[in-house]
Amino acid sequence: MAYHRKLALVNDRTGLIVMASLFCVIQLVVVASRIYARRLRRMRYGTDDWLAIVAVFVLGLNGVFLAGTVQGAITGHSQVVDDWPVTSPLEHLAQKYKYAFQTTEKIAFGLIKLSILFLWKRMISPIRWFQVSCWIMIGVVTAWMIAFFFATLFQCYTQWAWNWAPITFFLTQCTNTLNMLTVFTVTDIVTDVIIITMPVPIVWQLHLPTAKKLGLTARSERGSRGCTSTS
Repeated sequence: MAYHRKLALVNDRTGLIVMASLFCVIQLVVVASRIYARRLRRMRYGTDDWLAIVAVFVLGLNGVFLAGTVQGAITGHSQVVDDWPVTSPLEHLAQKYKYAFQTTEKIAFGLIKLSILFLWKRMISPIRWFQVSCWIMIGVVTAWMIAFFFATLFQCYTQWAWNWAPITFFLTQCTNTLNMLTVFTVTDIVTDVIIITMPVPIVWQLHLPTAKKLGLTARSERGSRGCTSTS
C-alpha cells in the first residue's frame, strides 16, 4: 500500500510575507521621495528618473513572492509517496511563480542599473572620458538585460507548459538553466561592482582632504548599493 502524507506549511512563511511587503514599501517610498524632491525644486525629470519609475512597476517581483507564499506554493513542502517527493498542483503553481520571477527580474535589474548609469552621466557631465565610460556601460547593460530576458523567456523554446513541468522533465528537456543562472548571477554582480565604483576615480581627483574623499566615496557607494540592493 502506497504511503502518502502531505507535510504542513512551514510556520515562518509570515517572515517572507513581511519582508516582501517591507521591500515593496521601501521601493515606493524611495522613488516617491525622488519624484517629490524633483517637483519641490521644479526640476524636469531626467532619463534616470523615468527608468526608476518604470523599474518600480516592473518590480512586481515582490508581488510574485507574496502571491506564491499566500497560496502556499512558496515555503511549502512537497507531497511524499513511498518516501519520494511527487509533483502536486502547488508545485506546478510554484514553478509558474518561479518562471514569472526569473523572467521579470532581468528587466527590473537592468532598469535599475541603467537608472544609476544615467544618474552618474547627469551628475558628472563635464568629464568626457567618464561620459564615454557611461555610454559603454549603458550599451553593455542594455545588451545584458535583453539577452538574459529572451534567454529566460524561451528557455523551454515555445513549449510554455514545460516551464512549470516536473523538475526532472524541466532539467532534461529545456536549456541548461543552471549554467545560465550561474552566468547571470556572476555578470549581475560584476556589473553592479563596476557601476558602483565608477565615480571613485573622479572623487579622488578632487582637491579635498583625504577624509572628505573617503566620506564622499562611502556616501556614493552606500547610495548606489542601496539602489541595487532593493532589487
